[in-house]
Amino acid sequence: MKILIVSIWPIEKKSIGGTERFVKHLASSLKKDGYDIDVLMLSGKKRIIDGIHYYTIPFLQEKVDEYILKDFLDGLSDKILTKFADLFSKFNVGKYDIVHLNSLICYKVFPEKNRVITLHNYPLEFDQEWGNLHYNEMQRIIKSSNNDKNILTSPSSFYAKIHARDFNLKTEIIPHCLDKTHTYTKLNKKEIRKKLNLSNKYTILLPSRIDLEQKRPDLGLKAIALAKNKLPDFQVIFTGADNQYQENINYLKTIAIKNSIDCKFLKSVTMSEVYKISDLVLLPSKWETFGYCAVESLSLKIKTVLTNIPSFREIARGNQFAFISKHSERDIANSIIRAVNTNFLKLNTDKWSKKYSEELWVNNYLKIYHKFKTKHIND
Repeated sequence: MKILIVSIWPIEKKSIGGTERFVKHLASSLKKDGYDIDVLMLSGKKRIIDGIHYYTIPFLQEKVDEYILKDFLDGLSDKILTKFADLFSKFNVGKYDIVHLNSLICYKVFPEKNRVITLHNYPLEFDQEWGNLHYNEMQRIIKSSNNDKNILTSPSSFYAKIHARDFNLKTEIIPHCLDKTHTYTKLNKKEIRKKLNLSNKYTILLPSRIDLEQKRPDLGLKAIALAKNKLPDFQVIFTGADNQYQENINYLKTIAIKNSIDCKFLKSVTMSEVYKISDLVLLPSKWETFGYCAVESLSLKIKTVLTNIPSFREIARGNQFAFISKHSERDIANSIIRAVNTNFLKLNTDKWSKKYSEELWVNNYLKIYHKFKTKHIND
């Protein structure tokens, strides 16, 4: 079976975005199991990662981000999605048995092929990215099309039900898996602190990109400020401090200075190392389709404070290291205090961990791919 996985975002060896990580990990896992895998990107550099060919389509710029893509698409409609699909038309897709797409804006890409479409956005996020009522437009386009060769998947049971209802198309639930390259390091804590120039204080980690709209690190820092007087001497670490977020970083620094909080902003770090020195992980997201960082921190038995969004509630279920909070400064502060003051014995999380095993994840996708052979596409 020859499979082409398509990404609208460029992928590099150390890509940190959720969709990019998903594509890279799935491609590598399938290749490891003996399947013939290629990846096609809308932009970026042609490369080989883990023996997999990453092909690229020359787009408007070498590296496309969400802002460039929005300007190019200028809204979503049948006509615009067809225009977008035309960018891929010169790629020889004939040799592939399955095309695995990773965005609804690819809905008209390679329509003649057997296609799996993994949904990495939830409905409101889709409108926030592409403009009001565009999710409704996607509903209309999908419902009015022939979906005999399409299978939808979602990492969240909550959102899978919504997509199935909205598109009138069964949506398979396949939670993303734990990527152990993000959780294992040979270095000890002392070596890591020296490498990152960090002190031996109680460490609170916010491991997501510094996006104030979705990830809400500002809300998390304000909650820490409220809880400050009831916490041990601590430091706060932010990862994902890329150049594009410099304005947001400056805003967080003003909050930290105002409240006398010791903050460090790290760029291009090895996440397994940062997790190892962390005592508490804080994820104050306003929305998530899944939650890689939540799975990673909980698998490492790190106390993790999460907002009560549907995907986080699903991940937290059955794991006692998770502390669920309402999406407010006061509630998050109270959850931080409760987490810090909770002492655990050696809790067993093996049963919880099995839900996010790589073997289960890959097998679930292989079952989906093999449905095309049996012709039971949406059974």
